[in-house]
Order: sequence, then C-alpha cells, then structure tokens
Amino acid sequence: MKDHYDPWYVRMPDGRVIKAKSSQSVRYHVEAGHIPRNSMLRRLKNEEWVSLGWLNEFADLVGGDKKPEQITSDTNVEFVRAITGQGDPMRLETVGVRGLTEELLTAFDSTGHRDKLIVGSLLCGLSSVLLVLVPFIWFQLGNKETTWLPYVGNAISALLMTLGITWISRQTHWELSRMRSISLGEAQRRSFGPWIQLILAYTVVIGILGGLIYVLNHVPIWLAVDPSSYKGASIGLGLLIAKIFVFQLLLLVPVLGPIGPIEEYNFIESIGTWQKLCARNYGRILVYEGVALVMGFLAALPILLPYNLAGGTIGTFPPNINPVSVFGTHFLMGLAIGPMFVFLIVSNVILYLNLRYEFSANR
Repeated sequence: MKDHYDPWYVRMPDGRVIKAKSSQSVRYHVEAGHIPRNSMLRRLKNEEWVSLGWLNEFADLVGGDKKPEQITSDTNVEFVRAITGQGDPMRLETVGVRGLTEELLTAFDSTGHRDKLIVGSLLCGLSSVLLVLVPFIWFQLGNKETTWLPYVGNAISALLMTLGITWISRQTHWELSRMRSISLGEAQRRSFGPWIQLILAYTVVIGILGGLIYVLNHVPIWLAVDPSSYKGASIGLGLLIAKIFVFQLLLLVPVLGPIGPIEEYNFIESIGTWQKLCARNYGRILVYEGVALVMGFLAALPILLPYNLAGGTIGTFPPNINPVSVFGTHFLMGLAIGPMFVFLIVSNVILYLNLRYEFSANR
C-alpha cells in the first residue's frame, strides 16, 4: 500500500486504550495535556507497549514545557471534516466495536462525494438493465431457449460492479490517507490490474462458497436417506448448521473488495489477507456487515421510497410489454440503490483499514 495511515495506539495510565491517527496527533494531544506523558504506545497489537519517552518520535516531549501547537490551514481540516465526519485529523478514536460503529457514521459523509454517487448509481443502473437486456436481444433474434443466457447478463453486471468497487475503494482510501479531495480520474489511473485481480479473487471465493452450498444441498440426495428417520434428521440438522455457516461466510465477502485495490495485491494475496482478517474477527465483521446493510438501506431510502411510491417496479419481458418500460424501470431501480452500493463500499474500506491496523502482525 503506497499511501497509508500513521496510527498509534495509546494506553493511558488508567488503562483506557485510544487510537491517534498520526504521530502529529499524538504530539498535539501530549502537548495539550490530553495524553499523559507517562502513557504507553504501540503501533500493532502484537507489539509490546513502549513508554512515550523511549520512542524517538516523542522523546523530546517528556519533561518538556511546550505549548500546544495550533492546527494550521496546511492540515486541510475543513476537508477532513467533510470526508471523515470526525472533526479533524487530530481526533482521538475509541478502539473496538464502538470505534467501528463511529466509522459507519463516517462512511455516510464519504458516501456523499458527488463522483462516488454518480459512478455508483450509473453502474448500478447499467447493471440492472443488463440483467434483462441480454436475454431480450437473444429472444428477439429468434432463439427461444434462453435458460442459460441470464447468467451472461449476470456476469457482465458483476464485472461492472467490481469495476465500481475498485474505483470507489481507491478513491476513498486515498482521501483518508492523503487528507485531500481525490477525483475519480485519479482513482481510475492504473486501475485495470487491480480490477482484474479483484475479479479473480471474487470468482475464487464465491465459486468455492457456491460449490459448498451446492454440495450441502445435494448430500441428502446422494446419501438417499429417509429425512423422517433419526439418521436422516441428524444429517439434515448437521447440513443446516453447515449451510448457515457458509451463508455467514458470504456475508464476510464484502470485506474482500477493498483489499486488492488498496494494497495492490494479486488475488492470492488478497484472499489470504481476507482469510486472516475473518479468522481473527469473525463475529466482529458479521455484526459490522449487518449494521452496514441496515445503514446502507437508509442511505438509499430517500430515492427508493419515492421510486416505490411512484409505482416503480421491475420485471421481465411479457410479449405485450414495451421493452422501453422494462429497461427504464430497471435503470431507475439501479439508480435508486446506487447510494447503498457506494455506502457499502466505503464502509468496508473503513472496516478493512481499522482491522488491518489494529490486528495485523505484518505491518
């Protein structure tokens, strides 16, 4: 990752642990008296706590009598407030689930970036149209057997969605790390490689999980057991538990999205990092993703609600329905869910960065 945070975890004398976003933030709060000079610091969870005075970055602060430095316009505080929603880059953050919940509120502010909303909504609209456009064209050409063709539309739609994930993840990460506004054009530069790697990562992970679901659904048929017998009931219960676990893993897949675009990993490295994060924070990510889905729905509600009140629906192609109506309603529906799509991407970028820097043993 070429641009990253410079976080410090600070253990106060009373045992509280907080996170400062940078060395500059630590210095400011020590000089201001918010952080006692006998506090302990570390960057990673696996590191030992080190006394403030033993660190080269802050050794000059111990015993010093300097006044708090003023935050100048060079820190671009107003922009940081706009994209983080947390006051300024000097803010101290609570570590843990409470901190992640606060970051979800931060994601709302970053979601409101015009470029993100435009790109996310347009890609969702085009993807929604493609779900019905490909089968329609095939049908008009006289090929009535289209049972497999929807999968082609689904695949093209998935490619567009992963492209949006790549762009928005890079844009959000660079905004947070560089503390300035990032245009969509900047995020698009050299994004082809990360996009392809993300497609491969999603294909492998979702393919494996989908294969597991297929196997679990067909085990009773292959075993030819009577579901009313004790043996059949026991097997059925075990399969149910296994399927619940697999579907929970599917809920963790969104965290995979920002890893490759941010770190510029290949798909194998991305999957490995995702697996480690999920293994260490399984329950935590599940709760976060559940709350993010609810908040994402709220982000889209101002558009979804008027759409439904106006009678907007989505459907297929009955012979007597004008295709313009179907294409139009699908496109509008895609536009309506665009804010939710963007919010989920942004929230997973923030979630990944939090988990990475709080728990990673490699950086």
